[in-house]
Amino acid sequence: PTYEKIMISYLDLCMELNRSREAKDGLHQYRNLSQSQAPGSLEVVIRHLIDKAERACLEAKAAADAKVEAGTAPSPADATATEESAVLEVDDLDTGASAGSSLLLTTVSSDPLRTRTDHGILLPRLRFLWESYRAVLDILRSNSKLERLYHGTARGALEFCARYRRRTEFRRLCDMLRMHLGNLQKYGGGGEPVGADGKPNSKVRGWEGWTTESIELHLQTRFVQLETASSLHLYTEGFRTVEDIYNILQISHGA
Repeated sequence: PTYEKIMISYLDLCMELNRSREAKDGLHQYRNLSQSQAPGSLEVVIRHLIDKAERACLEAKAAADAKVEAGTAPSPADATATEESAVLEVDDLDTGASAGSSLLLTTVSSDPLRTRTDHGILLPRLRFLWESYRAVLDILRSNSKLERLYHGTARGALEFCARYRRRTEFRRLCDMLRMHLGNLQKYGGGGEPVGADGKPNSKVRGWEGWTTESIELHLQTRFVQLETASSLHLYTEGFRTVEDIYNILQISHGA
């Protein structure tokens, strides 16, 4: 519990400072510390991070909407929450935009105030939440003990893409989930997978094999993914998701 409290305080500080990379590194270190001995503690820490980041995102959205309705631009403190986040490209949370690009975006936007407000208030929170989702999914990608948490996080990330109309992030999320599934299919037939050198395979470390519940969880996640693809009008991703569902059903026949 002592380490758990320290980790929660550390993640709170990372979120306050919008330091997603440090939060990810901390989660990886805590995973190594707690995964085998106290997986429940890792779950508590991850749930705290995701829940708080989601609330912060909703609060930032409400604050941005309120400023636009009031007709006031964000304050300098809001607009420069961090130097890095102030120049985020709206279309892609993973890449930064130059000051010139941000100015151009504001100029051509039908609502320049909305653009400036979202840049200053909402985008830093969106980016931190997106990076948190990715970090958690990477950490839990083959953890059988926390499989429910993995899929809950995946569905939360899919809902994030739908709510904030994040098409680029949705494609990347689908690719990530597809890669995780592919690794489980290739290396995780059952038991503790080992590599050619006889050591546990790092791609599926912690995986205990396919179960009926595992297959059901994967299917539930893909159904949400399919619904999200439809809502975002990304029909190519929808077709690829149907292929994923077919592959999972094939696993069920051999499980």
